[in-house]
Amino acid sequence: MSLCLISPSDKIASRAGAPGRSPGAYVKRCPSNSLAAVVDHYWIARWDRRDTVARDAGALLDPCVHMQIIAGAARVHGVMRGAFRIRIDGAGCVVGVKFRPGGFYPFVRASVSRWTDRTVPADAIFAATTMAVQAWGSDLWNAAASCTGDRVENATLIATQLDGFLEQRL
Repeated sequence: MSLCLISPSDKIASRAGAPGRSPGAYVKRCPSNSLAAVVDHYWIARWDRRDTVARDAGALLDPCVHMQIIAGAARVHGVMRGAFRIRIDGAGCVVGVKFRPGGFYPFVRASVSRWTDRTVPADAIFAATTMAVQAWGSDLWNAAASCTGDRVENATLIATQLDGFLEQRL
């Protein structure tokens, strides 16, 4: 039984976003069973603001560690005590991992409090194995940004890549 709160029938959830936006602007997916105890879910958010003005977006993140791949750069966000902010401009996407509370510890075997209110490049945290972390993040982001498939294809793409990356480091 998966700990993921996404529908077990397809293990994928999506949200269309604001009116006028394409469906699948936000998709999330459960991790593999081997990571379900430490990863809550993976997600991808897309936007296309090429015909409108840029805007600043903010969110209150759940009190756990997150990893995001934005514009090809993988970063780990410690627990944030305030709002997370990002500039939304042009067309783009963010690929993310929401770790469960305490779920990041097995990857670092150290207190994660050192990253509270901090964002750190993923390669400063994860040891490189067969591929440098930033090269992996760039490859994943480019694949996600160019994926024109439906929500299932998007969810499968990110889950396959993120499961492989995290399982190798667990």
